[in-house]
Amino acid sequence: MGERTTRWRAKVGVERLERRAMLATVSGSVQRSVDAVGLMPDDPLFDGIAGVTVQLRDQTGALITQQVTDSSGNYSFPGVTAGRRQLSLICPSNSMGTSAQSLSYTLTVGASDVTGLTFALASRSQAIAQNLYELVLQRSPTADELTATVSRLDAGRPVAQELGRLLQSAEFSAVVRPVAGFAEAMFPGVLPIEVVRTGGQEQRLGITPAATFQGIMSSQPFVATHGDTSQLSDGQYVRFLYRQLLGRSPAPGPFRSAVNQLATGTSRGQLAVNLVNTAAFQARGNLAKQYRGAIVYVGMLGREANPGEIRAFAAGDGNAVQLARQLSRSTAFRNLTGYTSTAKWDVMGMASSLDAAVTPLDRLQRYNPTTQKFDLPVAAGSLTSTSADPRNVYFISHGWAPGKSEAVLLGSTPGDPLKSWAPSQQVPPWLFDPTAQVASTGMAQAIVDADPAAIVIAYSWLDLSATPLASNELEVPLTVSGSGTSLIVGDTSQLSVGMTVTGNGIPDGTKVAGITSPTQVTVSQAVTGTLANVAAVFSGVDLETTIRSLLYVGQSESRTQWAGLMLAEAIEQALAADFFGANKGLVHLMGHSHGAKVATVATVALEAANVPVSQLTLFDSPETGPSAPTLLDIPGIGGGQNFVWKFLQELPGGTISKTPVAVGRQATGGTFVDSYYSATGFGAPLNGYAGLGTVVDVLLEPAALYNPSGGLVGDLGALFQS
Repeated sequence: MGERTTRWRAKVGVERLERRAMLATVSGSVQRSVDAVGLMPDDPLFDGIAGVTVQLRDQTGALITQQVTDSSGNYSFPGVTAGRRQLSLICPSNSMGTSAQSLSYTLTVGASDVTGLTFALASRSQAIAQNLYELVLQRSPTADELTATVSRLDAGRPVAQELGRLLQSAEFSAVVRPVAGFAEAMFPGVLPIEVVRTGGQEQRLGITPAATFQGIMSSQPFVATHGDTSQLSDGQYVRFLYRQLLGRSPAPGPFRSAVNQLATGTSRGQLAVNLVNTAAFQARGNLAKQYRGAIVYVGMLGREANPGEIRAFAAGDGNAVQLARQLSRSTAFRNLTGYTSTAKWDVMGMASSLDAAVTPLDRLQRYNPTTQKFDLPVAAGSLTSTSADPRNVYFISHGWAPGKSEAVLLGSTPGDPLKSWAPSQQVPPWLFDPTAQVASTGMAQAIVDADPAAIVIAYSWLDLSATPLASNELEVPLTVSGSGTSLIVGDTSQLSVGMTVTGNGIPDGTKVAGITSPTQVTVSQAVTGTLANVAAVFSGVDLETTIRSLLYVGQSESRTQWAGLMLAEAIEQALAADFFGANKGLVHLMGHSHGAKVATVATVALEAANVPVSQLTLFDSPETGPSAPTLLDIPGIGGGQNFVWKFLQELPGGTISKTPVAVGRQATGGTFVDSYYSATGFGAPLNGYAGLGTVVDVLLEPAALYNPSGGLVGDLGALFQS
């Protein structure tokens, strides 16, 4: 049978469809927050709260729909059309948001569902107690302080009395009053809360008042108001302090005495402290009224007072408790649904310390092989390379500098911060000097020895990376009883594992091996016989304060991107116009810890500006990574993680070369990236991330040098030694 073909005729048309909008689901939960000091409440952590009304509104604020949370605290709005939407909740009675911003979201809804929008609530008394401590004493309450304060508020004690108790405390007088008084005198009318918070926190972490005051006088707001007082002569500076702090000119005798103190070594910050502590300064009642009134406003309402409110308070009797009572009866206080997050003032305090007046080139210093020091400045266009004399320039960035805040505050002036290569600092030390168990020479000299064409340059962002580091030694006298290695003590709240124990019947070298209850410890050696109410001393590091200061690591990390951009700008200025070319110059960036992020950001910025970076080397960049072989997952604690992988993925064209830069100066077709990380704690491989398969990861085993015997305690020692 022959093949038959059937032909169909069809008319092409367009079917008119029903108009449909993109729909999405918006969902989340309302949860009970952790308390002020980060401890779990009695209910389970993040326990959902049922029966809370959540509202969905359009961009004009008109209500679209609302619902109440279910028994688990969850809510869900299905079928939400695309567009700008507002999501908020009606705060239940006797509750507050963890901050004023936590009770609403503004979002743009598209085709995808929007999930995980969480509202966090705390009891009203808990939120009030937290705010009082944070903005009167400039710290979080301890667990005991929070519990006691909340109990008193719940029992009906007026908030004004609690605020007054904190204002009248010895802690306020010793820690907050001097900084608040100094700040009010220097910025009359409106107390800068960020200055008071920063100063109070610094005091608790071991920074001296002199360093704090000197830091305030180097801050951007101060310089904008008063100019650079570091440029004043000693006599001019003394007159300035007297006018600002005491409201008058110095008499001849005190003037000569103050100038002589400065001439014989007293720091300018210390002279300011001395004047703030005089009876004459404390007798300036109007000044005290102003800063106390300002603190009452933030303590009660979570906002700064305006100049008119402060003037009105200062014109009266200046009774802070009475002002607090008045505010507690105000509509603003009754309607509070959350306080302003203290992060606002903390960020402002950090931002004010960024010294925009520093010339980028001043952050570079060249290594001198003759003197074996970084003592050569780097001028614009001074880094040259020719075919006859090709050079390799190594730029090295240090990392986080814990414990350096005091030195930076005392050793910096506006536009001229303390540098990492200063003889008293030398950060990191292995760049300058030999390192025990690793190298017989400093890294800078080692590079010069290995590469005759090397120019080694240090980059300093010490003023941005420095944080306080408290390691206060404690001596806790306690009465102990017990036998063997188990001892009963009155209170273990100030004790920590590793503290040394001394006393009759306790062998030399005995340490706390464990804390088994609020009144019981185990020790490393058995005591002699049976002890009954023996006087003992537990000595060691104040672990709580030390941990708190280590959590400041996030301040250093938050400044890495800015520091990286400044490094890129400095490099562009330092290189001669004809530095690059066939068989000419090569650039190698290196960074340690947070300096790894600085070097990475600089590399991305330089490549984007068509300034080729031949090699980028990272040392112990704090990363968690997709397959981190770490003993402890600690890089992200306190906000310390770099996330350099994200920036490496942004290299133009994603070009990361797997070919090292050869001695023959071959072109690499991209930046060669090598990353060294430790098996004990901080780093992670990078080549597991998308687009980073050509990164060369090098795993180090510091325990081989620092902990050959093994064990958890030894590994922690290896972590910090290496």
